[in-house]
Amino acid sequence: MPSTKRQLFSRLLTVLLTVLLLSVVTVAPVAPVGASGVEPTLSPLIASRPTLTFHGGAILLTATVTNAATCTFTVRPAVRGGTRRIACSSGTVRDRVVIPPNTLKVNRAYTIRLTATGAGGSAVAVRRVVVAAFGAVVTPAVTIPVPAQPDAFVQAGADIWVASCQGNAVTEINKNTKQIIQTLTNVSNPNYGFNCPDALAFDGTNIWVANKFGNSLTLFDESTGVWGKTLTGSSISAPDALTFDGNHVWVANNNSDGSSPPLSIFYAPNGQIFKSVNNTIMHSLSTPTCLTFDGTNIWVADSSSAGAFEYSASSGKYLRSTGAGGGGSSATNCVSYHSGYIWISSGNTGTVLEFNATNGAYVREINVYNPNQLVFTGSDLFVVRGTPTDAVVEYNSIGRPVRNIVELNYRIGNDMPILYDGTNLWVANERDSSVTAYSL
Repeated sequence: MPSTKRQLFSRLLTVLLTVLLLSVVTVAPVAPVGASGVEPTLSPLIASRPTLTFHGGAILLTATVTNAATCTFTVRPAVRGGTRRIACSSGTVRDRVVIPPNTLKVNRAYTIRLTATGAGGSAVAVRRVVVAAFGAVVTPAVTIPVPAQPDAFVQAGADIWVASCQGNAVTEINKNTKQIIQTLTNVSNPNYGFNCPDALAFDGTNIWVANKFGNSLTLFDESTGVWGKTLTGSSISAPDALTFDGNHVWVANNNSDGSSPPLSIFYAPNGQIFKSVNNTIMHSLSTPTCLTFDGTNIWVADSSSAGAFEYSASSGKYLRSTGAGGGGSSATNCVSYHSGYIWISSGNTGTVLEFNATNGAYVREINVYNPNQLVFTGSDLFVVRGTPTDAVVEYNSIGRPVRNIVELNYRIGNDMPILYDGTNLWVANERDSSVTAYSL
């Protein structure tokens, strides 16, 4: 057979054999990598807070997944950090999303989707979260009657203690049940010697009470209420504010005649005087009204000065003052610390100023009408706004207003205290002798 014909025949034979083999041989599919091709499964997606007040907040998302390799969380409408892909296999998968405040006059719904993807396909779980309309009414958890003119709070574990100036009493309330545990008065024990209890501090064992009109401090056991001792002397005059730094109790003496030092420091374990802080040429305290501890040092607000003064907690030495800030500050009413920052309220200028607690640098200014007492919760700043529009105003961490919490019948008074216990915002109502716990 000629060479050309032989080559053509060979090619035709190869093609026929290939076709024949393909018709009788079944090619096994290639198994996907991972999970042996089994389709993922997902339990219902659980949100720790399916409904939120209009200031939003953090939500913990939880689901149970099997046979997956990646889990993707998405939020619509989109929020910052709302789309996240994390590794997962079989077990519990968790993520955290922060929902922003709702500025609309209607409820706003967010759809949160969890997609679990594996070698065998994907599974989807969906959860809906609703944020209340802006300005929605905050319902008080409970309003509790206490003796006349509640003037100070302090938290001791699960207990909230309230000092009542006119009633010469100190009341213990369980923060969870909102039930009164006991009320201490001079009638129940004359040794208390309460004379306008105006400030409170807790040192881990004892409650310290500042008797503003009695020029004294009363100490009693927090767990039992049993009187311990009463401190008097030249280092205590019109005590108006207290704070505990882990070793010492600091006392702000709001006397205007200079008969005692503006600040006095006592050893907490025995009540002995540690140091009196007097004025110097470099700084001058006249009427200190508010104290806070930043974990290292003490900050003092002086109603006759601009800014706030910082003192070493270990030595009592003056360190610095905040300065004027962006718009200045005078008649400083109160000072609060949280997460590395100092917040100062200034009644004369109608501002709240924020400073870096580490270096004293000015951060921002918030305009608030007649601001007084204030507390930062870690996500929101609450400020008591005084007469004639008594309210507690809420701002977010960058100083934008969120809402007003206005007390019934405008009863909070001009400089009434507030306290955040981790769950509730406690507000003293001077004008009807009660305290209200708001669930945030």
